[in-house]
Amino acid sequence: MSKALTDGIGKVIATVVAGIFLFFIVDVYLKSRYDDKDQKRYDRIVLRAEEKYRATPPDYKSALEYYQKGKEIAFENGLSDKKAIDGIKKCQAKLNSNLSKNKPQDVKVEVNPGAKKQSEPVSDELNSNPPKSKFHNYTETANGLNIEMIAVKGGSFTMGSKDGASDERKTHTVNMPDFYIGKYEVTVREFKAFIDDTQYQTDADKGGYSYVWDGSLWSKKKGVNWQYDIAGNKRPKSEYNHPVIHVSWNDAVAFAKWVSEQTGKTYRLPSESEWEFAARGRKSKGYKYSGSDFPGNVAWFSDNAKRRTQSVGGKDPNKLGIYDMSGNVWEWCQDLYHDSYRDAPDDGSAWIAGDGSDRVMRGGGWYNRVSHCRVANRFNYSSSARNGNIGFRLAHSSL
Repeated sequence: MSKALTDGIGKVIATVVAGIFLFFIVDVYLKSRYDDKDQKRYDRIVLRAEEKYRATPPDYKSALEYYQKGKEIAFENGLSDKKAIDGIKKCQAKLNSNLSKNKPQDVKVEVNPGAKKQSEPVSDELNSNPPKSKFHNYTETANGLNIEMIAVKGGSFTMGSKDGASDERKTHTVNMPDFYIGKYEVTVREFKAFIDDTQYQTDADKGGYSYVWDGSLWSKKKGVNWQYDIAGNKRPKSEYNHPVIHVSWNDAVAFAKWVSEQTGKTYRLPSESEWEFAARGRKSKGYKYSGSDFPGNVAWFSDNAKRRTQSVGGKDPNKLGIYDMSGNVWEWCQDLYHDSYRDAPDDGSAWIAGDGSDRVMRGGGWYNRVSHCRVANRFNYSSSARNGNIGFRLAHSSL
């Protein structure tokens, strides 16, 4: 081999080695900057939590939310979450301690001098058996049911979002009457009681299939119905507290009708405006998600749900005590879908006039990006559609 050729090969090898070395140096530098950026973000969140914790008076609840956000950032970026974990523990200890200290007690009220003393509860809300005429939360136990309902006091609110998708932006005022809404999404166990009693055939049963998630795409799978999970595997009894899925709007309406027959009350799906009013906690302006601006506190979605549904009530509730209105599964509403709020009802009723056939869904699910879990976000599907990401909850008008 000639000296010139040898020298040429040597130069090529040297150039390649130098390039590899330079690439390695740049990669390490960029990675260190990226890691440093995430670390600083984590440190800022934890510092903010400490400020809330040490404020006068201390705001333990807000501090807890910041610590939980810090924990999420650490998890997502492979950082140490010790400060966040320690902060969560101390906030929870303080909140539990305060709850114990402030637990309401019966107050002895002297009616008049010399009269026999009697025990009066501090308020009707603390009475476990309030008068039937009182508007209050309750548990539906007729015929073995165990469905918890939240009393939502009516009021006016602004529905929609100026910053959202085009079908959200025609914001409008809705004057909402009192109503009740399910504390949780309807579970597999509750839906099973309906099937066992009626032998009802769901749209998945009649069609012979539902859509399942195989880890990369949604596909039609034969034989799947309400008994199956998101991948089309039959659920074990340990998952009967998950929201029922593979149910259509038609199936949800049939379930509500059955519960009505069992109880003598008129159960139904919530109207879209009822759903948003409840999700917002009766407020026009407030949290972006149902109960928090930190979605990880209140919602199961694509970043934290581990590609599956979760047991109902596993996250924090919103201000009304309602769980999973953001995330876990989409929830059917009564309304026909319209791509604008123009001419929408302003009295809280369902919008069922129109030429369309799709029904409204709200809340986002385990499969979706967090933006789909916003309280103002809307989606739609045909009334017979079903898959592993759609469920529902009940509602009914004030008694």
